[in-house]
Amino acid sequence: MTYFITLIFSFFFLYIFYGNYTLTNNKREMSKSALSFVLFIPAFYWLLVLGLQYYVGTDYPTYYKYFDTGTDLGLYLRKREYAFYFVAQFVYKSFLPAQAGFFLISFIQILFLCKFCLYLKFDRPDIFIVIYFCCATCFYNQMNAIRQYTAMAIFLYASVFIYERKLKKYIIYILFASMFHFSAIILLMLYPFSFLFNLKSSKWYKLFLILSLFLMYKGMDNFITFFVSKSSYAAYLDSFYFLEQNRKSFKNIITKLVFLPFYFRVMAWLPKYMEIYSKKDVFFIKMGTVFYGIKLIAFSSFFLSRFAMYFDLLAYVPLYYYLRELISHYAIKKWARILELVLFLSISVGLWIAKVLIAPTGEYLYNSVLFN
Repeated sequence: MTYFITLIFSFFFLYIFYGNYTLTNNKREMSKSALSFVLFIPAFYWLLVLGLQYYVGTDYPTYYKYFDTGTDLGLYLRKREYAFYFVAQFVYKSFLPAQAGFFLISFIQILFLCKFCLYLKFDRPDIFIVIYFCCATCFYNQMNAIRQYTAMAIFLYASVFIYERKLKKYIIYILFASMFHFSAIILLMLYPFSFLFNLKSSKWYKLFLILSLFLMYKGMDNFITFFVSKSSYAAYLDSFYFLEQNRKSFKNIITKLVFLPFYFRVMAWLPKYMEIYSKKDVFFIKMGTVFYGIKLIAFSSFFLSRFAMYFDLLAYVPLYYYLRELISHYAIKKWARILELVLFLSISVGLWIAKVLIAPTGEYLYNSVLFN
């Protein structure tokens, strides 16, 4: 119920103070400072939800121990995850309670999420919130794998420097992200391949999605394990995760695969409505489509799935543009818009309601320290 209330509050707050503003002012953009103020209220609410978590997922007691006793933190010095080490040591040695560690980590995650939203200047942030909560999974998963999802949030903002072609800034942010989870260092390799996010023809992205389906079925472990065996993650080759849970379950796959037709729809619209999109919009639509394809491939491999966690929000950015078009672009026939809108919301919001209200498990079983 907590997640349901969070979405309802966030959506209607942003609709009233921003979405309704743009509708009544001829699409006039709210200033960055005004949008920052509007985002502050729901962001503060998200911080409370994340920071007040209690035994959400499986990692809570481990991280609570780090913040409470400071034991085993030397491991993170050896792994060069200095930022997490500093946060944990700060909480342990200060007068703050151990729960404050979750607030500090959550603050970093939300800060970079908001910086990303302000950069993209979503003209309907209320719509983006639906995608954030109902399609992406990072809000819930960041309460479990908190180090990697903190790195993911930093990468989320770092991605803007791929678009701006600012290599030094991109490297700085990725190095900072790697100080929470060292695997983020692999994201440096994305920069030389940024041309893949800017191909002129949308046909290439459709072909990549089809290829992703094939690789999801076929798998890439013969290729991936060769590199893993020569890395610090080689021990995982003998782990339960690789030997028993390498390929994701059908249930897990189908909840993401159902969005595939909508990506083809976005790619079909892209050439037709290019004049209403900025270069920045187009870049992130194409980037998100590539990342969604990578997430599909990652269902066949434990190692790839860990890497694909970094794309848990960027991969769904194209769906924001899709939903926005259904709601606001009147060149599409009304009956087609209504039909597609009902179908999309039934899938996205319907599956989400099933996960958070009807049959919640894992991170979707929220509990708070306020009630324990």
